[in-house]
Amino acid sequence: NELVLLAAIVSVSSVFMGAIMYAVEADRGDPSNQFTSIMTSCWWSIITIATVGYGDMYPNSLMGKIVGAVTVFLALVLIALPATIIVTKFSEEYEKVNKHKQ
Repeated sequence: NELVLLAAIVSVSSVFMGAIMYAVEADRGDPSNQFTSIMTSCWWSIITIATVGYGDMYPNSLMGKIVGAVTVFLALVLIALPATIIVTKFSEEYEKVNKHKQ
């Protein structure tokens, strides 16, 4: 259940932050703008939340950079905190299995 909830939250957050980034970066009149659609912006958001950071897309405006920083912070909260809970649950179950073996 925890993994499904985590995947759902990350998915919704990716779409939400991608849409915000598109709204911030899309209509600036900059020819070097890489955020040409919401789906492209969602690609950026997924890569940023997963902390892969290919570097193929990046915001150019100040507001875009602020949205990017918020997205990175959100990723840390969404991924790091639940990961510790999942690892703790795994270790509890592992200990239970080891006690039953002995």
